[in-house]
Amino acid sequence: MAEKGRNDRIMQLVRDVENVAKQLRTEIRKRVEETGILKRWEATANQLRKQAATVAAQVEKYAREVRQELERSHKSKAKSTARPKAASRPKRSASKPAASPM
Repeated sequence: MAEKGRNDRIMQLVRDVENVAKQLRTEIRKRVEETGILKRWEATANQLRKQAATVAAQVEKYAREVRQELERSHKSKAKSTARPKAASRPKRSASKPAASPM
């Protein structure tokens, strides 16, 4: 019987701790809402997201411009290094031996 009484007291103590924790959580939530901290955090988070999106767009724009500039540069170098084919010269005939100086 003593065991049952001890378990009942432990269970009651656990329920009391749970209730106090619940009340504490509710009280903290109310006080945070009163201060407006959450709204400021949300506003700050939204502002940071917008700024990050702006930065990402700028990086994308500059990367595209660099790529296009490199492609233009590469195309102009390829055009300037490509030589037109030279006109073919008539071939020497192999039947005439070259004159030797001896």
